[in-house]
Order: sequence, then C-alpha cells, then structure tokens
Amino acid sequence: MNEKLTFLFDNIDPNKGLVPNLLFEPLPSTGSNLIERFIKLTFDNFDVQFKPTYFADQNTPWLYPIFLNHLIFLNSLRHVRQCLPEKIKSGIRKQEGKVIIIVLEPFDGYEGFRLFESVVTSDTPDFIYLTHHTSTLKNVISYDAGILERDLGKIDSDDILNNKKYLTEFDNRRFSCFLYFYMDCPSRMLLLSFLEKTNIINDTFISAKKQARDFDIYLKDTQYTELGTTQTSFSSYDKVFNMLNITETLEKSLINIAVEGEVLYTTSRRIITEKIFRCIEAEKPFIIVSHPKALEYFREQGYLSFSSLIDEGYDEIHNPKERLKRIFKEIKRLSEKPLEELKLEIEKLKPIFEHNKKVLSLNHHATQMNVYKELLKNGKNN
Repeated sequence: MNEKLTFLFDNIDPNKGLVPNLLFEPLPSTGSNLIERFIKLTFDNFDVQFKPTYFADQNTPWLYPIFLNHLIFLNSLRHVRQCLPEKIKSGIRKQEGKVIIIVLEPFDGYEGFRLFESVVTSDTPDFIYLTHHTSTLKNVISYDAGILERDLGKIDSDDILNNKKYLTEFDNRRFSCFLYFYMDCPSRMLLLSFLEKTNIINDTFISAKKQARDFDIYLKDTQYTELGTTQTSFSSYDKVFNMLNITETLEKSLINIAVEGEVLYTTSRRIITEKIFRCIEAEKPFIIVSHPKALEYFREQGYLSFSSLIDEGYDEIHNPKERLKRIFKEIKRLSEKPLEELKLEIEKLKPIFEHNKKVLSLNHHATQMNVYKELLKNGKNN
C-alpha cells in the first residue's frame, strides 16, 4: 500500500527516538524503540512517517498517538483533550487529524468496559481507540495486541538485552503455560497446584514470577472468590522458570494452556488477547482458561478451534469452578495420551493452523483500514 500515514510526536529525541505523547503512566518494558516498532508493525501496510507536532498544520491527515497501559485509567481519558498541544487541538477542530489512544492491556470486567464506552461516546467521540475488545462503536477498533511480543519472541527486558535461551538443554514437552503474573488470577494459582499434584508439571514448560516462590503469600486471595475455599499449595519451585522466551517455548511444546484473567466472569466478553494470537502464529493448539463462550467468540472472528483434538465442552460451562474442573480433566486426559498418537493428531491440524494464520493476517489488515477510514471520516480529505 502506497498511502502515507503520519504520526505526530511532541518530542523526537535524536538518541532515544520517539518519546510517548502525554504519558499518563509508565509503559511496559518490551525492548528498545518500543513506540516506533509498535506503530510500524501495527500499520505495516502503510508508509508510516513520524513528524514533530510543530508541523501539524502542514501534514494532513495525521494521527496523534497516546498510549495507555490499561483502561482502568479512565480519568486519564477525561483529561486528554485539555492536555493536548494547541496545534493538535486546532488540527482536530479543522478536521486535519485525530488522536489515537492505544490501550496495551484489556479491561477487567464487563461493566468497566461499558463505562469506558460511555466515556468514549460522551467525551471523546472524535478520537480513535485501539483496544483488545470488540465494540459496536465505530471508533473503538480491536487490534492485534501481541504483535510486538511475537516480533521479539520475548516479553522481558532483561531477556531481550541478554538474548537468553533457556531451553536449549531441555527436551521437548507436551504443554507450555505462561503464568508470569500468576498472583493476579486465582485460577492461575489453582492451575499451578493442579500441575504439581498430578506430576504434569514435569511435562510442562511454565513461567512464573520468582519461580512462584511467593505462592503462599498470595494464597489467601484465592479463598474469597467464586472458586470457593480450595486446598491449594505449590512448592515445586525448581520445576518452574522465572521467564521464558515465548517463541522458543512454543517451538519446544505441543499444546499451550492460555490462562486469561476473565475466568470468574460469567458474562461472555468480546475479547481475544495476545495469549491466543501467539498460538496462532506459532501453529499451536491451545486450551483457553477464560470466561464462558470464549471459544465461541474466537470462532465468530473467523478462526477454527481444535475440537478433533481437545474436548472443548468446557467453553459452555458458566460456573467458573465447574469450568476449571472440566479443563483440568481435559489436561489430564491429554497428558495420558500416548505421545506419538498425540503428535499424529496435531499433525492433522495443519489445515486449521494455516487457516487461522490467514484470518489473523486479514483481521490485522482490517484493523489498519478501519483506523484509516476513521481518520478520513468527515475530514478535509474525505
């Protein structure tokens, strides 16, 4: 595509590169040149240019990007307009460009996202928002939030700097599970305990912060949720990695267990995160530990799931405790399947892997075009 897409920044440092506009809270560390790489990868079908805000009245149409870690910072959205540089405010009034707010993490809670949509509708209708979520609002656009992660194959700054390879001395394993922030979600702690008690942990590559050595400190938080009182424990610290290279880990495992933070929600939410996108790119089947109907929504986006290999009946169960029991039962069944038989069944999934990668590419392209259409809508260049 030959169309140019211009992004304006208040500060373009000659050494550090693009400095984030109106940074309301620290961005997660994902290596050097974070902003430049993210924008170029997200809009790779365009001729992307970066220019100083000073030239806002000379370059139309343009986008003024603002990054938010999480939609929990709703108050930030309410104050964005008054914080904008005068040239950007003037350009918006003249319909020369738009602000694009890029949210890096999904919002926890169905009602919270609806609150966000009300803010978008009432306060900032002429802004564009990129989120993990699907919305009926035209200027709220779902995007591939895992694009940087897959580009690097890593998610930790130390890992990036040292280019560490953790698994070169390990044989391939049946499962992989990225649980770095295991303490954020009781179901992740339950999964760790289950894998340990069943010895499936010996056939699973797992990442958990500090090798889950603080498990007992966070344990009390699992006793006061819809999951009920549990007999949860974990002490196999030496069988867990602190941080894993994502690309390398998926290459050395057969099935990924993707644990989202929405397990306790009984309302089906419209969201797919980087945990699933990474499996699509790596051509790996997955079990998704999430809200009910998560797989149904996945299929609604044009993707195919893996019902020939995995009993996906857990997706229909609304009670989170019962859903987890069904998922654990399925993990146990797959762990007992003869390895060569399992490999042959996964080989037969090749057409599904290829289909899903095509859909991922098409959806990625659709995101870019939807942003471009919103940029031009009602503008001087329409």
